Amino acid sequence: MINLLVIEDNFHYSMCLINIIVEKIPQIRLCKIATDGREALEYLETDNSIDIVLLDLGLPGLNGLEIIKHLEKNNYNKYENSIIVVSGDAQLTSQVIGNPFLYTFISKGMGLEKILSEIKELSDIKQNEILQKNFSFLIDNELHTLGYKESLVGTKYLRETINLIASTDLTSDNLKNNVYPIIAKRHNKSVHNIKCNINNATEMMNCTCKKDIIKKYFVFYDDYSIATPKQVIDTILTKIGKNE
Repeated sequence: MINLLVIEDNFHYSMCLINIIVEKIPQIRLCKIATDGREALEYLETDNSIDIVLLDLGLPGLNGLEIIKHLEKNNYNKYENSIIVVSGDAQLTSQVIGNPFLYTFISKGMGLEKILSEIKELSDIKQNEILQKNFSFLIDNELHTLGYKESLVGTKYLRETINLIASTDLTSDNLKNNVYPIIAKRHNKSVHNIKCNINNATEMMNCTCKKDIIKKYFVFYDDYSIATPKQVIDTILTKIGKNE
């Protein structure tokens, strides 16, 4: 579930909005409602479960702009790209445009459908980020089991390759043409460079990992078989439940 904090001084408006959000976006869970800026800041500073913030700028005590500036000044970076501003104050809204903590801003005059659309879009992004973190943890464990060397850049590229396939519709069927180009673009490298570094890291793994571990891990029938990058990728995807 994606946890939502609603910061709005009009309690009736916020309850109407929350009822619609919860009904229309099942992955959203309301974690808290704040009706003034200081209460909101207390929640933001103490509750690590908050994923998305729906923020009205015209708040009593401490306005929404001051809240965003406080988060930025004190390096609450977990809220970067996580705040949806909903406000009827054009002057205040103009002051948050371009802020890294802002995902988007919506005029209250745009209606509920626009608010729902933006929350749904951001919640999908947040869910994907959570999946990526979970996959990264599982993939790291598998690479550690095989003894891949963290000092080798090929291990990093391999990890990213597996994570990319696990979190998208891509497959390992044509790594050179479909997957490696994406990794290469991320790092401003050639596809050949990505492929060679992954091959080198895998060759090192085959040389340093105990033969009985490799044999059991890949279900080889003898002690002399070596794993290819594709076998490593497919086996890890299977072990983390993404290659059924």
